[in-house]
Amino acid sequence: MTRWQAVYRWIGAVVALGVLVGLWYLAFGRDGGGDSSLSGEEQSRRIDVVVDLGTPADSGCSVDSVEVGAVDLDAALTEASTGCVLVGSRSDDGALGWFFVGRATGNGTVRVPRPVEVGQTRAALSNGAVVLLGDDVRVRCTADPNARYEIWIAEGLATAGYLDPQGRLVGIDCSESQA
Repeated sequence: MTRWQAVYRWIGAVVALGVLVGLWYLAFGRDGGGDSSLSGEEQSRRIDVVVDLGTPADSGCSVDSVEVGAVDLDAALTEASTGCVLVGSRSDDGALGWFFVGRATGNGTVRVPRPVEVGQTRAALSNGAVVLLGDDVRVRCTADPNARYEIWIAEGLATAGYLDPQGRLVGIDCSESQA
């Protein structure tokens, strides 16, 4: 084989690899297919609103007490928040769409239902909500700073999740220690 035949073969291999990567991107998107089960209908339940309702810490957090039109969607969750918190999604016109009510923990997070599925950039909660993952998701039931939250969620050991004021998952609680 001559030098030019080898060069043409290498160029052909690089072009073929580029075509395969392009097809993969078109088929699965930027995430590489890691979150495909969290898209579609659940897209309308993607959390982007976390609002302090201004209730006292000892009040009951029932959805019946929430009047959607009267909720100030800019009332941020703070470090001092310990009452009820509205967690939901805005529609395209900026109005409150799907939502549920959680309880603030007093450290700038809100306790939410347990995560049941996790992808590369987001997680699904047991009530159907979809939340983005924070930069560092802590496993609160172990002293190991290197504990992988993905394993705890996949094995069904997560009992609750914690969201920051931007609606990102930043921590989980667990039912038992992982073997």
